[in-house]
Order: sequence, then C-alpha cells, then structure tokens
Amino acid sequence: EFGHFIVAKLCGVRVLKFSIGFGSAIGFGDYRLRWERGGTEYMVAWVPFGGFVRMLGEPLPGDADAPSIVPVDARPDEFLESKPVWQKIAITLAGPAMNLGLPILIFMLMLWAGIPKTASVVGMVERGSPAASAGLQAGDLIVAVNRQPVRWWAEVREKIEASGAGDIELTLSRQDEEFDVQ
Repeated sequence: EFGHFIVAKLCGVRVLKFSIGFGSAIGFGDYRLRWERGGTEYMVAWVPFGGFVRMLGEPLPGDADAPSIVPVDARPDEFLESKPVWQKIAITLAGPAMNLGLPILIFMLMLWAGIPKTASVVGMVERGSPAASAGLQAGDLIVAVNRQPVRWWAEVREKIEASGAGDIELTLSRQDEEFDVQ
C-alpha cells in the first residue's frame, strides 16, 4: 500500500487515509496508533494483513448510497479523477511494483550482509564413536581434512563425505597446538 500512497502524494492526489493493516486502530480508549497530518489520517490497525489507502475522489464499492467524503479545503486538482491517465496508471501499478521490489531489495540486502556460517569447531563427541576413538574433544578446531584446509563446518562435511568409507586424517588445533589424528 505504501507504493500507492507515495505515488499518489507525488502526483498531487490528496490521500484521505493510509492504514497499515485492517480494522480499527491498535490501542485502547483514547490511546490509539492513529494520527492526522497534512490532511491524511494515518493508522496502524489490529489485523496485520495488507493495508488501505483512500484517495480523494476514489470510488469504492458501496459508496453509491453513502455521501461523498470531501474535505472543505479540497481543491479540484487534488481529486484522483482530475489526474491524467498516465498518473492514474502509475498510482495503480505502484502497489504491485512495491510488492515485487521490496522482497528483491530485502534479498539483496541479505546477500550483501551475508549468511552466517558455522566455524569448523567440534561441538560434541559421542561416546564410542570413531571421533571419540581418534581423540577428538569438544572445542577442537578442525584445520584440515585429508591435508586439505577447511574453514567452515560445511567444508568439513563435504570433504568427509567425499572421502568415502576409508580412514580420514584430520588436522586439529587445540589450545594453539596443531596435531593430526586418524
């Protein structure tokens, strides 16, 4: 809804109401997330699905029987129907464009910030497992698998899976001391 809202404002259409969510404004009694500024009523509603933008002169279903809501200080050029067709199309398409653009932007920011990787540190060792027999301990840093350096746990897993069923040589670092185990 923010796409419709911002493009309508940029095109000079008066926005009567902008709501995030549906229903009544969040709050109790006189204390509600609702305010008015510049001729627009802003609110955050209880039902968090979508939102609502009401523009001056915008026909809505059921408005035929109801009296038109027109502020006293409204100018003729602030009505939606007074705008050229290209501006009406821009206002209409801005909402879906924002719905497509926002996830792309969020995904790009996630890729830029990076996705955390788990370091190649041993978390726990099961009793009786091959790792316990080899002498691995919780907190050991795996530096290499079969003499191939590793940094992340995913690399350790890949190299162990690729080595098959035979012995695996691990280079460990424990208390700033490196050693090999089979």
